[in-house]
Amino acid sequence: MTNDTPCVGCGGRNPPEVAECLWCGRPRHAVVQAPGGPRWIGLAAVLVAMLGAGLVVAWGVLASQLLTAGATPATRLPTPAPTSAPPSPSPPATELPAAEAAPPPPPVEFVRVANTGGLGISLRREPRADAPRVTARPENTVLQVVGPETVSEGRVWREVQDAQGNRGWAPADFLVPVPPPS
Repeated sequence: MTNDTPCVGCGGRNPPEVAECLWCGRPRHAVVQAPGGPRWIGLAAVLVAMLGAGLVVAWGVLASQLLTAGATPATRLPTPAPTSAPPSPSPPATELPAAEAAPPPPPVEFVRVANTGGLGISLRREPRADAPRVTARPENTVLQVVGPETVSEGRVWREVQDAQGNRGWAPADFLVPVPPPS
């Protein structure tokens, strides 16, 4: 199960980090509220966060007052007397390694169903002709490649996903590369 979310325009499933739908190009920043859904959840979350922050601050103040009030001159640690000797040099600072940048995400690759004589293809659960069918897609359907290709039964298979989020394997000889939809 992936964290892909459906587009509000075409229903195509997209990774959460994309700014616009990979299938129809619609901006993905629009917020859609389910009809009749509770609208106070966001406000309640803010109020709970503020209450929690207030409790943390109050606890800090109370703990500070209790520690200060409970300390007597006999229990306080002595303050060291100043010395005339120069302070010893501190050890040289060691540099921490720079944080490595996260590798860029792999490029998004799209293919189109072709060369089927108008019959289309079946997406399969596994890269085999006798594997259970996930769904069927007609000629010219654009699919997103979601995994590496593999060879099974002497044929190259590609793991693909359609705009509705159906994921499966298709023979590579019926898929041709296309530029991403705009």
